[in-house]
Amino acid sequence: LGLPLSQVQIAAAAAQLLVMAGQSGDIEVNARRKAILATYVDQLFTDAHADWANNAPDRNLLVGRMALAMKGLKQGGGSNGAFGLMDRYSELKALRDRSEDEYQTLLAGPSDDEVLAYMKNAATEADVRNLAFSQFKPEEFPTHSALVEQLTHGRFKHHKKEEVDHLAAMLGSWVRTGPYGKLFDGVTNRRLDGRVAHFELGFLPRAAKEMKEAAVFAVSNYIRQHIVTLPRALWKRVIFEEPARYITVPGAEEMFAEFYAQLGKFGCRVMPVTQQYGQLSKSALRPVIFGNSKQILMMKQQDRKDLDEIGDTIGLPAAARSMIRNFVLPEHQRGSNRYSDLAVFGLEQEGSSCGAIRNFAPPEILYVSESAGEKFDQREKALAQYPNMIEGIFREVERAEKEAALARDKLFKK
Repeated sequence: LGLPLSQVQIAAAAAQLLVMAGQSGDIEVNARRKAILATYVDQLFTDAHADWANNAPDRNLLVGRMALAMKGLKQGGGSNGAFGLMDRYSELKALRDRSEDEYQTLLAGPSDDEVLAYMKNAATEADVRNLAFSQFKPEEFPTHSALVEQLTHGRFKHHKKEEVDHLAAMLGSWVRTGPYGKLFDGVTNRRLDGRVAHFELGFLPRAAKEMKEAAVFAVSNYIRQHIVTLPRALWKRVIFEEPARYITVPGAEEMFAEFYAQLGKFGCRVMPVTQQYGQLSKSALRPVIFGNSKQILMMKQQDRKDLDEIGDTIGLPAAARSMIRNFVLPEHQRGSNRYSDLAVFGLEQEGSSCGAIRNFAPPEILYVSESAGEKFDQREKALAQYPNMIEGIFREVERAEKEAALARDKLFKK
């Protein structure tokens, strides 16, 4: 995603691979295997960088100039006395956005010999390697197949053969020719950096537990990495539909806690949505979600016990609970101008605030939310003809409104 390689990414890749290989019931075995996988992932990136540097010397020299230019940016401060590679790279990007001329002048300052010396310096060559991956094209990155081949034929002498062979065999079923491999192996061929990225996990078969676990890991890592690449001044939102479904995935609790703890620094708000509180009430995610949420939105609650449990947790006043219980559902309303009642409860520094909202949904939302069997099938066929589903929704709603208007005209003439 245009960022330098980091140890966080290597650790995330190792965690992903451990899920794909199957975790042991022994914590120490999992920790050892994760450390082994991280070693091979790191070596794979080192080999990929070496090949890239030989095949693209001009681009490699440019990376060296960028690394040397970043040396003077944002030094001092930070918890360890100096800002990390990611912070300095962000500063360099910000400089380029402000002034292309100033950016080019900074890069052109040192001589080629100075740049090459910096690139070969033992203290800085790791940063140069990591920075190079910000310039890689999708087809230049190492793939899962390459990792499996490295495990199979390039075992390090200090690793036990039986353990490395076991990891290679388990990960071998995830190559592109395997049942799940197309999602994890090969060149990235989908851009997911538009204004909205929607990951639908509901179509994953329940029987394929390993597939679901690996997909959740991949999606969460992608979301986190993508948000970090965006300007902090931009507001972002991550919506989890029915988060209780993720609790069966190992590490889901830690993933949610990390999203709440880290993404807020990047202008991102996390919004979990659940229709049945009972699914969440006994989940390990419940304290994570309620403990980190500053604003709660509640529709009508049919179960008084659920409402009281939520109310007791967040300190919801009795008057607000009564208001929520008296909300009228859209299906019980008359007329065409129906709405959905919504209670908004906000936790503030010196107390709380609560109010009610009525949401009148536009026709596009009603079109999307229609779930009747026959209409669902018709809508699915209609939207399949559009390359962009969002555009298709607007077109289909417009077409339906025109047809309805023509029908009213005919009826009026009669």
